[in-house]
Amino acid sequence: VHVHDVLPPGPVSRLVRSLLLRRSAALVAVSRFTHTAFVDGLRPSRTPFPVFHNPLDIEDLTSHAPGRAEARETLNLPAAAPVLGVIGQITPWKAQHTAIRALAEVLKVLPDTQLLIVGEARFIDRSTRYDNRAYGAELDALVRDLGVSHAVQFLGQRDDIPVIMRALDLLLLPSAAEPLARVACEAMALGTPVLATDVGGLPEVIDDGSTGFLIPPGDVAAWTAQILELLQDHPRLATVSKRAHAAIAEHLDGDHYVDDMTSLYAQVRGQSPRHRHVATPNDAAP
Repeated sequence: VHVHDVLPPGPVSRLVRSLLLRRSAALVAVSRFTHTAFVDGLRPSRTPFPVFHNPLDIEDLTSHAPGRAEARETLNLPAAAPVLGVIGQITPWKAQHTAIRALAEVLKVLPDTQLLIVGEARFIDRSTRYDNRAYGAELDALVRDLGVSHAVQFLGQRDDIPVIMRALDLLLLPSAAEPLARVACEAMALGTPVLATDVGGLPEVIDDGSTGFLIPPGDVAAWTAQILELLQDHPRLATVSKRAHAAIAEHLDGDHYVDDMTSLYAQVRGQSPRHRHVATPNDAAP
């Protein structure tokens, strides 16, 4: 069983987690954050349950990514203007509203800044935890109320994410808590600096100040200050982007992941693992 997310609290969730932990041959969590949330409140189990961060095919990802100038030309963006982006489904926990409110303050200092909001409300069934359509309408209204319509583009669902990432000066992830955030890993692999929240699984892949930047969720003043500082320090962004690419290329290597999974299968079958050490939630982050 692969655990990619955090189940909502409640008796049904607890029952499902308990049954899976007792009856699965093994579980794999995509982050220490998802692992901790899964076992919270449950009795200890001997079921193997390592943490394997999902790998990236960096060669394939970068092969579809043009240079910055070409990316901006493709997207009809100004060549020199600061460009921010939020990439993810439209839903309250992704907190696109934080980015919009911060942008309104950033524009007072850097008036040509642009914000791209990429994604759509994907989960719209009545049983969904949030009213994502209503949240999308709230974002539209917020942009109008703050008078920043000229600086915000809602791009919807896209299949050219590498192009968009290469056009950005900074990828924003103001989410309440990401299980791991593959979009952050992809941006880092492409050399796009990431400013994200310091909760959830993000601190496991971002070394604050070295391979990216982490600040608390929901604090618009802090987000504004950090965005302004970074947009006016291009040498620092360039240094961080190089470190981020190197860290992700090493840590999310596909061969390492295959070795780890092979070892886990061998462990489940009662064989002696022949490959790398199987990671645990206590292993050090990159």
